[in-house]
Amino acid sequence: MFVVKILMKKVGEYAKFEEAFKVFWTAIMAQLRTGTSYQNLLEANLIEHPVNVTGDEKRVCVMAFLGIKELAYEVGLLVDSGELADPAPEVNPMVVDTAFLQTGVFYLQGQASRVNSLMTTAVEHANAVEKIVQETK
Repeated sequence: MFVVKILMKKVGEYAKFEEAFKVFWTAIMAQLRTGTSYQNLLEANLIEHPVNVTGDEKRVCVMAFLGIKELAYEVGLLVDSGELADPAPEVNPMVVDTAFLQTGVFYLQGQASRVNSLMTTAVEHANAVEKIVQETK
C-alpha cells in the first residue's frame, strides 16, 4: 500500500506505486501551475509505504518529492521531459521496496549522526562544568 500526502494532507491509498505516483505527480504539476514554495514542494509532498522487514513485521518508510521523482525516472514512470510515461510500465515491487528502505536507512543515519553530535556536545559541556566546579573549590 502507498499513501499519498500532498501538502501533508492524505489524498489517497493505492495498491501499486504506479497508481500512487500518477496521483502524486498530477498533484505536483497542479502545484507548480498555481504556485508553491520550494520548501513545500520538497518537504510537504510525500508517499508513505509500509515495507516488510522481517516476516510479518512492517516499517512505514517515507519518501519525499526528490526521492520519489528519482525513483520514478529509474523505473520508467517519467520520461526525459518530466511527463508521465504513457503507458506506464509495470514496476518491480522489490525495486520500490528497496528504494523506500534506503530512504529510511539514510534518515536513520542522519538521526544517528545528530544524536552523536549532541552527545559529544553534552560531554564537552559536562567536562567544562566539572572544571569550573573544581576551580571554584
